[in-house]
Amino acid sequence: MTISKIEFYNSTAEKKEFQKGLKYGYYEGDWKMLPDFASLTVIRQGTIKGIDFPEHRGEYFGVTYDGFIKVPVEGIYTFYLNSDDGSRLIIDDVEVTDNDGCHALTERNGKIALKAGYHKFHLIYFNGTLSSVMELYFAGPGIKKQPVPEQNFVH
Repeated sequence: MTISKIEFYNSTAEKKEFQKGLKYGYYEGDWKMLPDFASLTVIRQGTIKGIDFPEHRGEYFGVTYDGFIKVPVEGIYTFYLNSDDGSRLIIDDVEVTDNDGCHALTERNGKIALKAGYHKFHLIYFNGTLSSVMELYFAGPGIKKQPVPEQNFVH
């Protein structure tokens, strides 16, 4: 693959007071693909430290996560989304990783060029039956593949 031009996404957050963690919305339903959560009634919402599940019923639920992710230096970042069932990661309104559908634990990845700072973060997930797993890793300049640290998330 040859990259002829790289567009770096600027930090999308003005300097302001942030609170630690992400905002989440919790939903219940029986889906085969990620639903349009914006059109559904949220059952519970709040804040959460990082990529973890709020209290849930085990099967037939979905979660949305919103806030900002901080990246330490400018560069190309790879985000790895490992989930059972469907998930999707959007940063600065750009779909980075799509891992949608009913499936066993599966990892997908995508790359995005980011400038240092805070970037709009949106992650969605649903679970049908059995295992409920979602893990988010990243790698970038000077960062080997690792879970995104909780301290990188604010809202």
